[in-house]
Amino acid sequence: MDRFFHSAGFSRSTLSLDEAESHHAARVLRKQPGDRIELFDGQGQSATCEIMAVKKDRVDVRIVELREPLLRPLPAIRLAVAPPKGDRFRWLVEKATELGIDQLIPLLTERTVVEPGAGKLDKLQAAVVAACKQSGRDLVMQVAENTPFEVCLRRETPSAMPRTQLIGDPHGELFQPEMIPVGSGEVLLLIGPEGGWSDTELESATHAGATRVRIADQILRTETAALQLAGLCVWARSWRGSAADLNRDEFKPQSGSAKKHWLSHPT
Repeated sequence: MDRFFHSAGFSRSTLSLDEAESHHAARVLRKQPGDRIELFDGQGQSATCEIMAVKKDRVDVRIVELREPLLRPLPAIRLAVAPPKGDRFRWLVEKATELGIDQLIPLLTERTVVEPGAGKLDKLQAAVVAACKQSGRDLVMQVAENTPFEVCLRRETPSAMPRTQLIGDPHGELFQPEMIPVGSGEVLLLIGPEGGWSDTELESATHAGATRVRIADQILRTETAALQLAGLCVWARSWRGSAADLNRDEFKPQSGSAKKHWLSHPT
C-alpha cells in the first residue's frame, strides 16, 4: 500500500492531502477514487484511508482504520555527525532514518569542511520523509540545525532521565551494549569529520562524561562509522527492551557457561 505524509494529524474522519502529496498521488501514481492508501503523521500515528475524490489541486480521503499511535522508544538516539562531502550526507540521513534514529545533528567541529545551509537542511528533512514512506517508519527523524561541538556537548536533555554520550574514537574501547545503561533517557553519539577529532575536542568530550568507543579495528569513513555505531545502539535498545526484561530467562547466562560473549545481556 502506498504511503503518504500528513503532518496535520487525524482529528477528522475526512482529510485532504497537501499540494505536494496530492500531486504525487494523482499525477505520479495515478490514484483513483476507491483506491486505498496509508497516511502517517510523523509522530507515530498512521491510518488506512480510502480516496474519495481526486481534484485538480488536492486529493480527499476518508479514514478507514486508525491505528494505535506508536510511542518513541527510549532511550532516544541522537546522532551528531560532522557532515561528509557531496551526496554522502544525504545518503547518511536516509539510512539513519531507516535505522530508527530520533534526531540527526550536523556537527561543526574544528575540522568540519561542510556546513549545510538552511535550504540544504530543508531538503534533508524532505529526504527523511521520503525514507519514512519507503521504510514504513511512522516516527519522522528530526534534522537539527548546524550545532557547534561544544554546544552539543553542553545541551540540556529534554527529560529528567540521564544521558549517555559516546564519541567515536579509533583508540577507544570496543563498543559494548552495557555502555548504554538501563534507565538512560537519551544516547548522544558523536562522530567526527574525515580529518578526525582534535586533541582539545577529545578532552572536552571526556570532561563532559563521554565514553570513547570504537566499532572496528580499521579506520572508517564518517558515514560508515556513524551508521555502524547508530545501528548497534538501535539494536541494543530494541534487544534490551524495558528494565523488566532483565529478569527474563533467555537473557541469563547458563550455569557453568564459559566467559560471557560481549553480546551477552548483563545480569
